Amino acid sequence: MPTCHRPALTLLSLVVSCGLFSGCIGEPDNEAIAPLPGEYQAILDEIVATTGAPGGVMGIMSPTLWAAGASGVANLDTGEPMTPDMKVRIASMTKTFTAAVVMKLVDEGLLSLDDTLEKWLPGVVERSDQITLRMILNHTAGIHDGLTFEILVDWMLHDPDRQWSQQEMLDWIGSFPLDFDPGTDYSYSNAGYYILGVIVERATGKTFQEALDEYVLSKKGLKDTEVIAGLTAGAPTQFYSVPVDGMEIVNVTNWNLSWDWTAGSGVTTVSDMLHFLDLLFVKDLLSPQALQEMTTVTSPADRYGFGMNVTTYQGKVLYSHSGANPGNISIWVFIPEINSGFFFALNRLDLTDLMTVMDELQSVVHRTSDPLIAQETRGR
Repeated sequence: MPTCHRPALTLLSLVVSCGLFSGCIGEPDNEAIAPLPGEYQAILDEIVATTGAPGGVMGIMSPTLWAAGASGVANLDTGEPMTPDMKVRIASMTKTFTAAVVMKLVDEGLLSLDDTLEKWLPGVVERSDQITLRMILNHTAGIHDGLTFEILVDWMLHDPDRQWSQQEMLDWIGSFPLDFDPGTDYSYSNAGYYILGVIVERATGKTFQEALDEYVLSKKGLKDTEVIAGLTAGAPTQFYSVPVDGMEIVNVTNWNLSWDWTAGSGVTTVSDMLHFLDLLFVKDLLSPQALQEMTTVTSPADRYGFGMNVTTYQGKVLYSHSGANPGNISIWVFIPEINSGFFFALNRLDLTDLMTVMDELQSVVHRTSDPLIAQETRGR
């Protein structure tokens, strides 16, 4: 999404069967999620303090622990404390939800990974008859990412309330030539994932949110996850940024995210995110074949399956996706070998010092994964 341009993705792409809770404590409902244990709360408190974010949230899931916590404040003006049940933006992590919907439609026979872009959106980009859904999902289609931080910040500063129509965005995406021959290279493309949202709507005859609700969220009764088509919902959480050098911190909560949509305008809660990861990786949302497709990196993709990065840490495979937009930064990680993972989000991202924040979050991935791995390894 415009939320993670290539350099940021590289830094944060540390990405990150049996039933996750077989023989364990079982999956809790929203009210039963425990408070964060001290070691995880300390990590959250420290990253909020060192990044200067007003607040943040974290959730942990493992066979022996489901926990959620918060730190700092949700609103700088009122001082309202951040709580783990508040909605937060997830930026490019939205791509995981988008990919899950697409793969569910593949399972249902409404889409095929070999479908061409020409079949669903004829003429939107050049050589659309050579671009498949598989290529769009793993960023090997060559669709130019015209949704960069620089362009979007300029748009937002000049007209933050503007509602971008699908046709306007498709015209913008189609105004660029391909970056390379389809299927011959890898380049992270928010534009490609915007296109996937349009294809979902054409294949189902529903809005993307309706399709997300029907094919994914309803399977677990999740009600606090949305892919926003315009202004961000989810008050009382507010989102903040210093967009350019020399500016004061700005409340960007009401910046219209219609340009980002299925590439990066999602909002969710800690509980919903943990339950979604459980649904995707544990509870058979998808057929084994579809999940295998999502979690497999196929050349020339670069560590990217469908809607997630796939790497290793401490000798274990990690699935993950990060997200960064003006006013928020977040990441989810799932470690399939130990059936454990976490979700983390802050309500501030300054566009003037991206690399420092990305480095801080990279350390969060390590520091949060380490005790999860140690705990579940000891328990075996």
